[in-house]
Amino acid sequence: MNVKKMCIWILSSIILNVLILDSGSGQPIDSRGITVEYDIKLSDVQTTGMLFLKNNRSVFEWLKFDSNEVSSKFNKKKGKFKINSRDTTGKFVCKKEHGKEMFSRNRTLSKYYYIKEKIPSIPWDLKQDEKVIGGYEAHKAVGAFRGRSYTVWYTPEIPISNGPWKLGGVPGLILEAKDNVGEVSFQLKKIKKNIPSVKFTKCFAKKGISWEEFRERFNDSIDRFARYMESRMSGEAKVNINGIFNIEKSIIKE
Repeated sequence: MNVKKMCIWILSSIILNVLILDSGSGQPIDSRGITVEYDIKLSDVQTTGMLFLKNNRSVFEWLKFDSNEVSSKFNKKKGKFKINSRDTTGKFVCKKEHGKEMFSRNRTLSKYYYIKEKIPSIPWDLKQDEKVIGGYEAHKAVGAFRGRSYTVWYTPEIPISNGPWKLGGVPGLILEAKDNVGEVSFQLKKIKKNIPSVKFTKCFAKKGISWEEFRERFNDSIDRFARYMESRMSGEAKVNINGIFNIEKSIIKE
């Protein structure tokens, strides 16, 4: 039997999330609010995220990607098919005071979903290390979330248990976060006062599926993509998919 094997690498910069959760600090910020800008690395993708904080509410937005960045390429020599599909919708994270659930917008290889889950309780280990980031005294903490180990630096000078993406739960705003393998990083770029109030108007909880159900659909979409690729190949070909990048590493089934 002539069996061809193809290794598919899918750069899931398409997996950028939208969620809603509680800021949980009970500490007011300036009535005009503040904007926190982060430089972000997701595998080999560089982008920017904006965190808007005002009156115990917050919105985190991923920078929109241009549709002309969507591309695909098959490397015959290495047997790899790379899909560099970057979302054009725009992603945002909304956090409201005393909220108990988290709403995220995420996608499989073909479809977007709203996901409803509990706010993550990350078991942070607070360290004694200190350094200055952007003029703020920052403290170190390490913890694990969704298959990745993170080192974060937070500042008690902004007493909000919040940060970029789904990260939070330390006694201060997270200014920097990196995983231990160098694939994911959030780095403070700047903080400024005052934000457009319109940023909070789009933050509404929507009906969603559970994270476990989304995980099933995500992996099913990978299987269906593999079967589709096999149907496009001659003979009794078999496609093996591996090397998928996702910020939530544990979403990928072994």
